[in-house]
Amino acid sequence: VWTPDGTRFVAHNHHTISLHDAKTWKPINAGPLAAGPTDAMHGITLSPDGNTVVTDGYTTTHLWDAATGKLLGSVKTSWGSRPTLV
Repeated sequence: VWTPDGTRFVAHNHHTISLHDAKTWKPINAGPLAAGPTDAMHGITLSPDGNTVVTDGYTTTHLWDAATGKLLGSVKTSWGSRPTLV
């Protein structure tokens, strides 16, 4: 997922995500963000300003600070019912 200004992108596997510089492809956040050991990610997006990363797992949706990697909050969900973030 690319930031709106095209200077950064978010890469992920099923359990971690990291923010990267688009020119160097090197990680620029404090460390990989984690969805949790049992909650694999299957969706990821950025806020319109590129400052918040949203990950969607099977049971939890997480919001992360894209610059620091700090977890900002979580919402528990159940399979088949996803919160809509606007």
